[in-house]
Amino acid sequence: MLERIKRDWDNYKIGIVAAALYLLLSTVCLGEACPSMLFLKAPCPGCGLTRAFFYFCTFRWKTAFSMNAMIFPLMLFLLWSFFFRYGKGRKVPFFYGGIAVLCIGAVVYFCYRSAGGIL
Repeated sequence: MLERIKRDWDNYKIGIVAAALYLLLSTVCLGEACPSMLFLKAPCPGCGLTRAFFYFCTFRWKTAFSMNAMIFPLMLFLLWSFFFRYGKGRKVPFFYGGIAVLCIGAVVYFCYRSAGGIL
């Protein structure tokens, strides 16, 4: 398992570090990390996921849900993927289908929330 994690880190570390630096620098320097909010001044379906992730990881699930409810299916998908990729050392079943479902779910949730739905 550790060998697979190390191999993936070696393959993707530039992208991971670049994304982390972007989040850090844009938040510190510009006060916002979301490109949609920066350039269009409008939220996107992913807005709130970074904060929701933080609250999820600190066991403040009600607050995480209020930031972006898609954090829960996203975390389930990440756990599913981690289990197969690193635990079993296999290709993740339904990986692209799962990503498609998450994207569609995020857009539907965004539309519901934008229309004034209360969750």
